[in-house]
Amino acid sequence: MVKMHSCLFPDCVCERSCQRVGGDLANWDGKRCPFCLVVMTIEGEDLWRKPTRDHLTPKSRDGTDAPANILVVCALCNHQKKNLTL
Repeated sequence: MVKMHSCLFPDCVCERSCQRVGGDLANWDGKRCPFCLVVMTIEGEDLWRKPTRDHLTPKSRDGTDAPANILVVCALCNHQKKNLTL
C-alpha cells in the first residue's frame, strides 16, 4: 500500500485510512489546523506543521475509518492528542 504522506512516527499505522479518506494531503497545504489554527504546510523543514489524518474516536477505542471520524490536523496536534477522544 502506498503512503500518501510522510509520517513522523516510526510506529504509524495510518496507511489504510490515509489511502481511503480525504484524498491527497497536499490538498490541505495552506489550510489551518482546526485545533491550533497554525497554517499547515507540505513543504519545509517544520515537520510538525504537516497535515495528518486524525481519528476523532481513535481506532484503539473502537473508532472507524469512516469519513465522519477523520479530521485533518497538523502533526503536532495529532501527536499530542494521542488516543484521546473529542
